[in-house]
Amino acid sequence: MPPSLDPPPLVWALLGHRAGDNAQIRALAEALTWPVETKQLEWRRPWPLWSPLYGRRRSLAPLTPVARDALGPPWPDLVVAIGWRSVPVANWIAAQKDAAQVHLGRPRAPFEAFDLILTTPQYGLPPAPNVVRLPGPVGGPDMAAIAAAGDSWQPRLAHLPRPWIAVLVGGSAPPLTFGAADGARLGKAVSAMARAQGGTLLVATGPRTDPAAAAALTARIDGPAHLFRWDRPGDENPYLAYLALADAFVVTGDSISMMHEASRMARPLHVFPLRRRIPALLPPLDNLPGVATLRRQGLVRAPRRAEAFAAALIADGRAVRLGDPWSGPPPLQPPDPLDQAVRAVHEMMQRRH
Repeated sequence: MPPSLDPPPLVWALLGHRAGDNAQIRALAEALTWPVETKQLEWRRPWPLWSPLYGRRRSLAPLTPVARDALGPPWPDLVVAIGWRSVPVANWIAAQKDAAQVHLGRPRAPFEAFDLILTTPQYGLPPAPNVVRLPGPVGGPDMAAIAAAGDSWQPRLAHLPRPWIAVLVGGSAPPLTFGAADGARLGKAVSAMARAQGGTLLVATGPRTDPAAAAALTARIDGPAHLFRWDRPGDENPYLAYLALADAFVVTGDSISMMHEASRMARPLHVFPLRRRIPALLPPLDNLPGVATLRRQGLVRAPRRAEAFAAALIADGRAVRLGDPWSGPPPLQPPDPLDQAVRAVHEMMQRRH
């Protein structure tokens, strides 16, 4: 870690309307170990329509009067934000004191407006001096919470034959779809996998899992299993315990968070690819001449592709497609994205200092 700054910089963490985004902002801001103030952004409706000029603005106009009134001196030395709606607000705040700007994800704005962009594989941002690609999102459940859940659940699952194969199920996330036919296909595949190994399935569905898909999945399971269905309230969610205890994982390819969290366990990870609701009519723009330059200028939006995140895991040797065998030993513990993000922010602030 670079030497500490004296005095330590004041950080403003800009929170928005998405809980997952806010969790990432809080995790990074707190891990920096500098003074932090959180600022809740609330936007006037209707939200401004996206245009190539929007990300170039410095303006508080998109905010509600209450949110605007909460922004005042002393101004921060560092602004941490996420989401395209935050960009003109973060630009305006940073201009009050020439503060540094860190943006998580994809800013949909000229890269040059930011001191640092912390992105992840699903966005496919082109390389730039201020872009750092992390192996996954920052934040998420910490290892202590996962271990505690495992200790709690171990006695309840001890009677089930090993290996334990955790099946973590998401759901439809346009353009990907996960319906009853897909649930049946997954149930058949994981049951065959468990039979071949003489093990047990630990199955958990999620809030996006369609009840018909969950029913079709569970109907095709024909061996030892422990089941948790999100659409049947009252049961204790064993998700963290599954992360702690499973010997291998099968994760549906729609959920970046579940794929990332399972990969952190450094055990075999099998990704179940989902179908596209509508087949892609055109090839990805990434390889077309000039597209990378247009994305760096904020003129062409980088898409969010869960398939790209899964492909990065596979390319790094941390996952395989369900049905493909492991060709080597279990994967190594991946780098912690939060540690990498903190290091990148500290180094950037040292350069500015």
